[in-house]
Amino acid sequence: MAVPLGGRIDPILDAPLPPWKQVNRRFLDVATRVTSLGQKDMQTICSAIHMHYCATLLLPSDVSGAFSLLVGGIEALAQRFGEKFSSWSDWSGAEEWDAFMAQINLDQDHAAAIRERLLDDRHLKHLKLAESFANYAAANIPLGFWREPVRTYEWQYDSLSRAAVGGMWSEESPTHFFTTSDEVRVAFKNAYGVRSSFIHAGERRVSYMSDSFLPAAPPDKPTLTIAQLRRSLCHLIHIELSKGSPSLNGLEETGFV
Repeated sequence: MAVPLGGRIDPILDAPLPPWKQVNRRFLDVATRVTSLGQKDMQTICSAIHMHYCATLLLPSDVSGAFSLLVGGIEALAQRFGEKFSSWSDWSGAEEWDAFMAQINLDQDHAAAIRERLLDDRHLKHLKLAESFANYAAANIPLGFWREPVRTYEWQYDSLSRAAVGGMWSEESPTHFFTTSDEVRVAFKNAYGVRSSFIHAGERRVSYMSDSFLPAAPPDKPTLTIAQLRRSLCHLIHIELSKGSPSLNGLEETGFV
């Protein structure tokens, strides 16, 4: 019996589901919380959940597509719940441009005109989205999240029938993690760039091979594995869901319960 490749680069995906009572309890908690929120908040969270679902289905056949959907899920949350990039000082490149304009001795009026032009530039509007995306993730995911043990389920198979006959859980410390918020922010900006290069130019910068070897040999530039990106989306969805009410009233009004 073959083990899906998607389950190997994100081991929890090929693990057995928890007992039904536990699944049902979690589902009802999510459903009650999401239906207690405002319409736009509910739509955003549901969109993020749907993109997570689609990404897990796509992962065994298309890593780049799954990666892009996961980034899209986080971007949806960031655009709805994150702080917007609205002023010059919000941009990480502002200090570098200020230094450049001082170096060429621009007066205040000319410097202000250039800042205004840059803020309206289409390319910078893309950077605004990337920075809002990265800032939202870095602000809402604690550093301890990256050191949480990785849970893996090792299936056991009958040698004759090749049918699964159970297995066992194991935990190990992650080998690829971040130690500062700046590393996290840069890693998410890089992930956004990977998604954009795929969506807009068809470039596939992530693959099963690159993702598998990333934890053992991290590159100089911080980046995210598929598993880290998916778990990040789950974490952020739960943060926004926690703002909802666990009361069943919302479900009763919809007729679900």
